[in-house]
Amino acid sequence: MKLFALTLALGFVAMFSTPALAQPSIEGDVWMDDFDKAVEVAKKEGKSLLVDFTGSDWCGWCIKLHEEVFAHEEWESVVTKDYVLVSLDFPRGEDAKAKVPNPERNDELSKKYGVRGFPTILLMTADGDVFGQTGYQKGGPAAYLTHMAELKAKGMPALVASLKMSEKWAAAEGDARVGVWNEVAAFIERVGTDTSGAKRLLPIIQEGLMMDPENKQGIFAKALGLVMQMGEYKAEYFDKALALDPKNESGLYEAALVGRIQNVSSEETMLSSLEAVKAYSVVGKVNDNANAIRIYSIAAFFSMRHKQDMTLAKVFAEKSAALGGKDDAEFGELVNKILDAEEEKAEEKAEEEVVEEHGEGDGHDH
Repeated sequence: MKLFALTLALGFVAMFSTPALAQPSIEGDVWMDDFDKAVEVAKKEGKSLLVDFTGSDWCGWCIKLHEEVFAHEEWESVVTKDYVLVSLDFPRGEDAKAKVPNPERNDELSKKYGVRGFPTILLMTADGDVFGQTGYQKGGPAAYLTHMAELKAKGMPALVASLKMSEKWAAAEGDARVGVWNEVAAFIERVGTDTSGAKRLLPIIQEGLMMDPENKQGIFAKALGLVMQMGEYKAEYFDKALALDPKNESGLYEAALVGRIQNVSSEETMLSSLEAVKAYSVVGKVNDNANAIRIYSIAAFFSMRHKQDMTLAKVFAEKSAALGGKDDAEFGELVNKILDAEEEKAEEKAEEEVVEEHGEGDGHDH
């Protein structure tokens, strides 16, 4: 797994959390640890699958999710009416690893479904088509049931629509493929690139990179942006995006930078990504606030955690905060922690300067 991508996957605020306790074991036959057997049961019983990609002995948010939701009969008794529960574990301790019956298959499924962090909860049909994706949610059993119902209500129609589009694409020939491709792109933009229905259509969007390599029809640029927003990134994408959108007029530059900073694999590429963020800040134009917050927040985290440069971390954190990063659901705690730490440091420095200037214990009131 990529060195810095691993840090991202574990969560930016994990460094401020208390050490994780061992996740309670799942007793009884409610949860299955064999995905393929679970599929057979789901098909036989006419149910969907809830698949929990977890790190049982190290992932703090996985443990919280089990303690606050999955371990409660209030949740279990309702959800098992419609879902077969599957727990695919990725532990670190040798004892926990020994209890995983098929780690190779778990790895295969993790790659297939693009799991980037833990916990990842997938709601899918018995045929393996995902219609909902989530993770830890606060609020307890009742709130989680409501959240799952909302995911299904939104995700199932999108999945059905994406399946129909896949069929339409497969039947299209010649010039008709351009029209169908544009329909697919418009659909993804409408439902969101992070939805399950959209992700299922990723291979079609990738076809756009080959359909219009010179971007004469604007397909290449649109495809490149969507591909990166859906989590697919290659190093050459950044240079192509920068050439097509040097001033970030369309947001392609921004999308490419998100891909670049989220996919660093070494200290060298991390440092070069920080330089790329500095260059982006000089351009000045923000096309997508959410992408800009992500860029600056990740840059702040890397500056603090890996470069150990709190001055640079503060610069990036302030840029994120100016765009609303302090209140961002994913990055708000990180941004606030960095800014608060710098404020405390500044106050301590000011106090030291006062002491140095006036001295201590000189018999005067200050």
